[in-house]
Amino acid sequence: MTHKGTVTLETERLILRRFELSDAEQFYRDIVNDAKAVQYSSLGDYKSVDEVRLAIETWRERFCSTEFDTSHQFAVEKKDDGVIIGIISYIDLSDNALLGCNFGFKWWNNGFASEATDRLLRYLFAEAGFFRAEAEHSPNNSASGAVLRKCGFTYIGDNEYGGNRYAILAEDYFE
Repeated sequence: MTHKGTVTLETERLILRRFELSDAEQFYRDIVNDAKAVQYSSLGDYKSVDEVRLAIETWRERFCSTEFDTSHQFAVEKKDDGVIIGIISYIDLSDNALLGCNFGFKWWNNGFASEATDRLLRYLFAEAGFFRAEAEHSPNNSASGAVLRKCGFTYIGDNEYGGNRYAILAEDYFE
């Protein structure tokens, strides 16, 4: 496996990139402060732009980290207007990656989460050499389950907190 840290990735409509401190205000306003967007997420724990800015500073410190068991957060930016519409991340668990994402409510149901998840999977499996990826979501958030299934994940059971768990192997992704 190749530990590359957080790299910039692109799709037809999106750029998955390192957060910049200048992203804090817009990210807070459009995502973190959006009750619908964070109802299934810990992002709602951030109560101000300053708290988001501190989180981004931490994420940036990890940006180039190639350490095991490190999380990597990507700002999801629309190419056409440069707006940050969400966050997608993974935690490096040796040969496995644990994925998570969150998008502002006004960008739901546009295929952005599936597009970003698929691109991150392609990177993790083809470039970084991960063997497996996992993801979890609240059982009340069926849309996240739909995104995961669309990207090839299989439901594997519930976690100890009642959340739905999904996984995909690299070999199944490329089938």
